[in-house]
Amino acid sequence: MTFGADIESNPMQKLLFNVLGAFAEFERDMIVNRTTEGKIRAKQAGKKLGRKGQPEEQIKKAIQLMDNRNENKLSVSDIVKRTGVPKATLYKKISKKNVRSVQL
Repeated sequence: MTFGADIESNPMQKLLFNVLGAFAEFERDMIVNRTTEGKIRAKQAGKKLGRKGQPEEQIKKAIQLMDNRNENKLSVSDIVKRTGVPKATLYKKISKKNVRSVQL
């Protein structure tokens, strides 16, 4: 039996298509369950998930260069190249710093 969009649907095709779809959805749910359980076990075993972050020393250097951009005439791209801290990380840390200073 073949499935096709141009073929008139008959009840047997509909049934098979729904059964196959249900099995695919079931398998996907099982994969998500196993992955979640694996992450929980890894955390309980003390393993750190995710990629390694930038050294705090480099982030502080990049923030300092950003704060002194009027004097050092460096662009954000120059600071990123010089420190190796990604632009997104730099902006995120600066916004957190600004939020903390406003709250104090």
